[in-house]
Amino acid sequence: MITRLNGKPSVAELFQAKQDEMEAALTANRRVMPHEGEKGAAAELRWREMLSEYLPNRYSVQTGFVVDHSGAVSRQVDVIIHDAQYSPFLFRAGTSCFVPAESVYAVFDAKQEVNRKTVIETGRNVASVRALERTTARVATVDGPSPGKDPNDQPILGGILAVAAGWKPPFGMPFREALADLDDSQYLDLGVAVQDGAFALPQQRSEPPDHLVYDSSVALAGFLIALTSRLQRLGTALAMDLEVWGRHLSSRSAGLDTTPPCSSRPSSPIGEPCPTSAISLS
Repeated sequence: MITRLNGKPSVAELFQAKQDEMEAALTANRRVMPHEGEKGAAAELRWREMLSEYLPNRYSVQTGFVVDHSGAVSRQVDVIIHDAQYSPFLFRAGTSCFVPAESVYAVFDAKQEVNRKTVIETGRNVASVRALERTTARVATVDGPSPGKDPNDQPILGGILAVAAGWKPPFGMPFREALADLDDSQYLDLGVAVQDGAFALPQQRSEPPDHLVYDSSVALAGFLIALTSRLQRLGTALAMDLEVWGRHLSSRSAGLDTTPPCSSRPSSPIGEPCPTSAISLS
C-alpha cells in the first residue's frame, strides 16, 4: 500500500513511493534473514507480488519451470510472466508451477546483487527457457481465422531483479564485459537493482550496443516502464497448438513416465541437480 503522500500525488511521486516501499522491504529481508536461502525466497516472493500488482490482469506471474510439448523442461525460474488467454494450461506440483513455453512473455532471476556471477547465471537460466520448442496455432478473429504467430517473431524476454549492484558505477564497463560473455540465447533484455539503478538493452543484439540506464532515484519506475513497453510490443502470446500437445500425450499413453523432473539448480525442491540446461521428461 502507498502511504504518506501529501496532497494530490504526481505520477513521479507515486512511482517514488512504490520504489521506497520495495527498497525498504528488500533491504529489510536482506538485513534480517539469517540464511541465504530464506533471503532469496523472501525476495522472489516480494518481486512476484509487486509485478502481479503492477501488471495488467492479462499477465500472470508465477515461479517454477517452463515446459514444451515434447517434455523438455527449463531450469527453475524465479519469476515467470505468462499469458493465460491462449495458452490456458498451468500445471502444479507442490509449490512449483509448470508453464507451457507458448504462454511465456518474460523470465527473470531474483538476486541479492547484480554482479558478474549473477549475470552469467541468469543468462544460463534464460537460455534454458528460450531453448524450448514452441508451437503455434490459428486463432479466431472478427475477420475470420488468422494464422498463428511465428515463434521467431515472439521473443521471450529475459532479465535480472536485484536489491543492489556489485559495481560502482552499477552499469559501467564491468557490467558490459559480463554481458559480452553471454551468447545470443542468454541475452538479457532488462533488469533492475533497486538501490542503484536499472537498465534496458536493445531489443535485438544486432542493434547498436548502447543501453538505457536509469539512476537510483527512478530505478523501479524506469524498469517497470521499460518492461511494460516491451510487453506491449509483444502483443498477444502464442496460441498453443493443442493437436501437437495431444499427439505427444497419445504417443505416451501406453506408459506414462511420472517421475518428477529435476532442476539444474541445487536449490530446486524437485529432484536432484541435472547437468543440462534443458531437461527432458521423455
